[in-house]
Amino acid sequence: MTSPSIRAESGLQMLSRLSGCTGSSVSDLQPALFPSGLLNPHDVVEVRSPEGNLSTRLCSHLLARCVLPMKVGGLEAEAIFIDTEHQLRIQHFASALETTLRKSGMERKEMQKALKAALNQLLILQCFNSTQLLASIHTLPQLIRSRPNKVSLVVIDSPAAYYQSDLLFEGNANTAKVSKDYYLATFLSPLLSSEIKQLNIVLVFTLPVNYKKSFVETNYPNRSFSLFVKPEVKQASEASSAEDNNTPNCFQVIMHRGKDYVLQTMFSLTENQLIWEKESQQDR
Repeated sequence: MTSPSIRAESGLQMLSRLSGCTGSSVSDLQPALFPSGLLNPHDVVEVRSPEGNLSTRLCSHLLARCVLPMKVGGLEAEAIFIDTEHQLRIQHFASALETTLRKSGMERKEMQKALKAALNQLLILQCFNSTQLLASIHTLPQLIRSRPNKVSLVVIDSPAAYYQSDLLFEGNANTAKVSKDYYLATFLSPLLSSEIKQLNIVLVFTLPVNYKKSFVETNYPNRSFSLFVKPEVKQASEASSAEDNNTPNCFQVIMHRGKDYVLQTMFSLTENQLIWEKESQQDR
C-alpha cells in the first residue's frame, strides 16, 4: 500500500481553498423544527430517542431536505452521512426523495434527473468498528474540501455505536473505566475543532437508546441543540380510530438549546416520508 503524497500549496491557494468552503445556507433545513433561521453553520444537533430507529429516520429526513433541489423545498447542497448503525435503507431514502419530487408535479424524465442529482449530493461512509469511524472523522476536512460542490451537513449515526463492543473486546483493563461521555468526546472533539469550524457545516449526530442524558447540554450548551424524539401517547379511543383510518404513527420532538430555548413539535411517518405537524396543517 503506497503512502499518500504530500500536497504543497501557496498561502494564496490555501486562502482561496478555505474561503471556497462556505457551505450553502442551512437556515431553512427544516423550518418546522428550526424556525426563523435558528439553525446556523457551526451548530451541533444531537438526536436521541428511547426506541427503534426514530433518530435515524429523523436524520434521514434532514439529509433528504439537504440534497433535494430548491424548487421542491430542499437546499440543493451536499451532505455526508457516516453510518455506523446501518439502519438507513437507501431504497427507502430514494423512495422518499422520489415521492417528494412526484408531489411537486415534475414530469417523469425531469423527476428521474432530479432524483439522480439529489442522490449524487449524498456521500455515505460505512464504518464497522471504532477505528474506521475515527479515521473517517479525521479525514472529514480533506474530504469536504475535495467535494465538487459545497457540503452543508454532516450526519453521524452514531459516534457512540461501538462503546459496548470496545469495552468487551478491547482487552484493556483501563477501558472498562472509560465513561460514556469521555468515549463520545473522543470522536466528537475532532469534529468541533477550529479546522472543522472553517468549513461552515452543521453537524448532526445520534445517540443510542441507552444514553439517558444529553451530551451536548453538558458539554456544548451555547452552540448546540438537543432533540429528544418519542412516540406521541394517544388515548385509547384515538388510537383505535387512528388504526381504522390507517393514520400514520405520530411522534413528539422536544428540542432544547442551552437552558433558555425549548421547542415542541410533532411529526408522522407515512410512505417512507416524515410529515411535520405544521406541514400537515397547511395541507388541510
